[in-house]
Amino acid sequence: MNFNRETIYEQLTDMAEPAYRDFSRRLLPRCPDDAAAFPEGRPFSQDRLLGVRIPKLRRLAKQMVKADAGPDYLDAVLADTGAPIFEEQMLAAMLIGQTPWPEAVLLPRVAAFVPHIDNWSLCDGFAGELKAVSENRERFEVPLAVWLASANPWTKRFGIGLLMRYYCTEADLPRWFAAFDAMPQEHYYVRMGIAWALATAYAVFPKRIDHYLTDNRLAADTRLLTYQKLVESRKVSAEDKARFRMLKKAERLALKERQLKNG
Repeated sequence: MNFNRETIYEQLTDMAEPAYRDFSRRLLPRCPDDAAAFPEGRPFSQDRLLGVRIPKLRRLAKQMVKADAGPDYLDAVLADTGAPIFEEQMLAAMLIGQTPWPEAVLLPRVAAFVPHIDNWSLCDGFAGELKAVSENRERFEVPLAVWLASANPWTKRFGIGLLMRYYCTEADLPRWFAAFDAMPQEHYYVRMGIAWALATAYAVFPKRIDHYLTDNRLAADTRLLTYQKLVESRKVSAEDKARFRMLKKAERLALKERQLKNG
């Protein structure tokens, strides 16, 4: 089968489900924070959603990897300066993760794709696909630091996603805390990424995360989201959830008082 971009697009449209497209649009609203984050770029548009389910995209990616069609398709999608559809981007992310690239090729492929991330699903999906990072931790350490310090909020969230998935050891936690303390947190999905990471790490390192949450420079909204994620977690005890509910309530009251004081 010819896996060029045109034939792939035909397959994607054939696999699309209008009802799933509408469902996906509700899950992927345009983030209001993106207007400030991308003053010269193009924020994510729901018009770019076809409505193809992720398992179908993953099966297609496997077929393309088997046919060695990934590199050419990636180049075509990355060269598109217009607006590739969401499913094209997600398929490209899967191809990067599934293709057995030589070690020297993997990182440049990842780095080339990162600037194209413009929504939480693509961001988190791409990070989840990159299981090879766990085998190449040292090679990714320098670019990871750059991504965490990026001015682009989606790049920052991508870096947070890599920390959470592939750099979640007790020795890695000081890097987490330093990065989060230094990180601007104006963008909602950056705050949510930090909250999700901290809640995930709490299941393994509760004392370290507890201590950090009482001694940090996180934005108040980020702490509120973290407490909420901890309350929602299935890996947090009922006793701890009750404590986090109280901390969330106290944080919310303190935030409200500061807002009233500042007019």
